[in-house]
Amino acid sequence: MADNDGGATASTPGTPQEAETPAAPAPRAADPCPRSLLIGSCVAASCVGVEYGLIYPTIYPYLRELGSHPTVLAGVAAAAFSLAKTAAFVPLGALADRYGPRRPAVIAFLVAAIGNVYYFAASRPLDVVVARAIVGLGSSVTGVLLGVVGSGDGDDATMRRKRDLRLAVFNGTSLIAVLAGPGLAALFSFLPEGDHEVFDIDAYSAPGLFLAALALLCAVWACLALPATPPSRRASRQVGEAVIQRNVSVKPARDVRDALITRRGAATLTVSFVGGALIACLDTAFPVVARDDFHATTTTISLVLAAFALLGVCAMVLAMAYAKRGDGDFQIARNRKVRVVRVGLACEVIGAVTGLVAFLYVPPSHIFAREAFGLASGALIILGALAASNANIQLLAAVADMGHHPGFYAGLRSVCVCAGRSVGALSAGWLVAVSSSTYLPVFAFVVGVASLGLFVFMVAPPRLVGGSDLAEPLLDGEAATTPVV
Repeated sequence: MADNDGGATASTPGTPQEAETPAAPAPRAADPCPRSLLIGSCVAASCVGVEYGLIYPTIYPYLRELGSHPTVLAGVAAAAFSLAKTAAFVPLGALADRYGPRRPAVIAFLVAAIGNVYYFAASRPLDVVVARAIVGLGSSVTGVLLGVVGSGDGDDATMRRKRDLRLAVFNGTSLIAVLAGPGLAALFSFLPEGDHEVFDIDAYSAPGLFLAALALLCAVWACLALPATPPSRRASRQVGEAVIQRNVSVKPARDVRDALITRRGAATLTVSFVGGALIACLDTAFPVVARDDFHATTTTISLVLAAFALLGVCAMVLAMAYAKRGDGDFQIARNRKVRVVRVGLACEVIGAVTGLVAFLYVPPSHIFAREAFGLASGALIILGALAASNANIQLLAAVADMGHHPGFYAGLRSVCVCAGRSVGALSAGWLVAVSSSTYLPVFAFVVGVASLGLFVFMVAPPRLVGGSDLAEPLLDGEAATTPVV
């Protein structure tokens, strides 16, 4: 470098010696997720969100047409989906970190397409359960997409704010897609219902074909648009010698221990588990109760679920706007995000207690009052879960090494969400089947799970004091002024 500098500043004959040229500033790392990639990732994740919102209103009557015990099997199918998704998240994220996100994403979308075709061709309840498990394996692609959106170096404040905004947009658009899911279920309800035959296109099987087509389109997009190399290799190639590879001296095991224990990232994973359990419990129990107790149609159920999702998205936007105010100060950013999560968890507890008290003390003859309290309970649970979602993801990104292992940590968070969905769906399917008209066991389960999340975040919220040098100094003001080398 010295020889090159000397050659660049040497004088020519007859020309006065020029002053030494100042060294050029070190190049900045390119944005690992440009706008086009963010938009594509949001659309692909929205297709998975549509799947979630479309299947839940229709799977119960589908199982009822195919065989007996539809209530229990609806919970088993939902749990099979979530368990398969849970099993695939971390391995798929690790593969994306090692080989790049393109190949794992393409394979996952193709698996989802196969599972949805199997769902369409189901001839017995077991086929539906197996098909949902296959689709769950493919739907784990959301962890890869979250890793793509959440990647980036957190040391730079501007890059960190961009990443938080990307995470909020990604999470919000994928949840907005849940609005389209129940709406599509309402459209499919105009197709014939009842007397289902194998390979018939009716209100219950048609969603399988529609979702298979979406998955194939997403596979084509992933093949063309997603990066073929892992994030650390892309950063090294884009910046070159100006980038110091900080992960060579720190063991991955230490990274995980520091992120989850020292910095209390486990608290964010607990909240992810709680949110997944509550939403799955609501989505499993609500269609059954609405059909059996209130004689609601598929269209009505779909519209109510869409209204719940819309309310949750509005709460999420307001919570994000509150958390973003004053985010230039590290401590303010931390306090606001923690406060948003706590308020969201409190709403979940209040909603669960509202449903418990209403269905326990309001007589079944007062149908309107039970409907009103039931809707208020569901709305508060969804509002709390979605309002806390963005802040919780951003807190996990702050304690984890998202610059080098985004797929792993995104997959770990998604594992907790899907583990919660498995527990919530199985519990709801079984508890609704054995409950009386008060549904006391169901609401007691919801109260217990929601209280667990609130307790953990009140006692041990995430922090950034000590721990791995690779995690960003978002919450530690002193560390924020110290360069990491």
